Amino acid sequence: MKKKSCMAAVVVGVLLVAGLAGCAGEGGGAVSSIAPAVSWRGITATPASLEDKAEFQLSEDSDCEACHEPETESTLDAECLAGDPAHADLTCIDCHPSDKTLEKVHGKIDADSKPKNKLKKTSVGDEACLECHDLEAVSANTPAEAFLVDLNGTSVNPHDAKALTSSHDELYCVSCHVTHKDGDVNENAYKACLSCHHAEVFECGTCH
Repeated sequence: MKKKSCMAAVVVGVLLVAGLAGCAGEGGGAVSSIAPAVSWRGITATPASLEDKAEFQLSEDSDCEACHEPETESTLDAECLAGDPAHADLTCIDCHPSDKTLEKVHGKIDADSKPKNKLKKTSVGDEACLECHDLEAVSANTPAEAFLVDLNGTSVNPHDAKALTSSHDELYCVSCHVTHKDGDVNENAYKACLSCHHAEVFECGTCH
């Protein structure tokens, strides 16, 4: 009986050593739940199974800051759109609602995943902005100096651009109004135009 108790204590001790080995990581990455097998007098500790991993579940209560620190910090920067005091009540999911793409990406996160230092580009629809901003009113109040002007002198109100042709359907508010970085919105808008109008001429058919 004493022999069995002693053996059980040895097994528990080896497993504890294996568990501690798994917790001792280098650097600032996520802690691995897979410990190297430890052998002692013919007894081998079994590494943690996949079921033992802590899986991340995307929800309204998710702590985005844990992995997306730069984007979170931008909400405290008044020079960034995300840090505009008028947006103080907005949360991440107000602009990045959970969809199949985000669910798929976050579904791969577990205890062994490395922290992400950048939020990859996701689709932020105009509805996130138009909940508060009336596009017609914004267009009417756009100052002339904010109009986009090509090399031929053609002037376009940037807030009317999307309605000009169906080819502009892929233009969104965030195409010009970058949320998490400081930048000149007029420069961003002109760059958005040049992504298609390479010759800096807004008239269609001048390139192809």
